[in-house]
This record gives sequence, structure tokens and C-alpha cells, in this order.
Amino acid sequence: MAFHTLLEHPEGACSIGSFSGSLSASRGAVEKCAGSSPYPRQDDVTGALDIGGDTEEVFETLHSEVGRLYHQRKALRSAMMVYVAVGWTTALLIIGIMLAVNGNVLDGYSQLSAVSETGGGVAIDPNAIDLARDRWRFYVVTQATMLACGWFAGVASRDRYEALLHSAALVAICHLVFAGTGMI
Repeated sequence: MAFHTLLEHPEGACSIGSFSGSLSASRGAVEKCAGSSPYPRQDDVTGALDIGGDTEEVFETLHSEVGRLYHQRKALRSAMMVYVAVGWTTALLIIGIMLAVNGNVLDGYSQLSAVSETGGGVAIDPNAIDLARDRWRFYVVTQATMLACGWFAGVASRDRYEALLHSAALVAICHLVFAGTGMI
């Protein structure tokens, strides 16, 4: 009397092994099924054990599969560190650009509007540039960018909790830089 057991996987059915009289599943069949899904399912283990698979072989196969997945996850995480660096570099560059705009461009426009008030030939509304208001606007936009860059870096690194950590660190750095330079 011969039996053949099938297990269901996201990609379709997978044969766990055939046996006739003997109660042992082949290691290759168990590895084939464990390798067809990113994570071994409970049905895989119970299916292999129900058809008479050797318990030690089944759990050795699962152990090796879990180890392989662990190493793949570590490799993926180390590959994603490039994106963490991109997020932080972008955030720090944005802070530098905003400081340059606040320090040079806004001051230049305020001087230009002051010249237009004295009767110069340039027609700029003297109320168009309000340094305190415009610096605050640049600060708020920069902080929103820090949240986005931190979220990007944190999710690339691990998960949403790490994203909150990166966002909080970048927001704190931005606040310290803006407060230290007297922009807010």
C-alpha cells in the first residue's frame, strides 16, 4: 500500500514524500517543501511527522532552514544600511541648505526691500519679507523634511520603532542647529 502526501504552499502543492510500508520521509523532499516557502509553516512540520518522517531529520531540516533565513535577513539588513546613510545625508544637506537660504537669501531680500522703502528704483513691497515669519516657515519645512528622512532611514534600517528613533534624532539635531544659529 503506497501513500503520497501533498502540502499546500503559496506557490502551489509540494510533495513532502512518498512511502510504502516504511515510515520515513526523504530529507530531500522535506528540504524541497521547506525551501518553497519563505517560512516553514506548522502544516509542514505536522505533515512531515504525520506521514512518518524521521523527527530528528525533520527538525534538523527546519533548523537549517531557519538558520538560512536568519543569514538572509542579516544580509538584507546590511545591504539596507546604504539607504540609512542616504536618509541621514539628505537630512543634513537640507539643514545646510536651509541655513544658507536663511542666512544669505532672506537677509539679501530684506536689505533689498529696505532700499525700495527709501525711494530707490526697485519696486519691492517692503512687507513681502518678514524675517521672523519666513525663518519660522523654513524651520517648519525643514523639520517636516527631517521627519521624512528619519522615517526613511529607520524603516530601511529595521522597523517603525527605529524610524521613530531616527526621526526624533534628526528633529533634535535640526532644532539644536537652528536654535544655535539664532534662526528661530
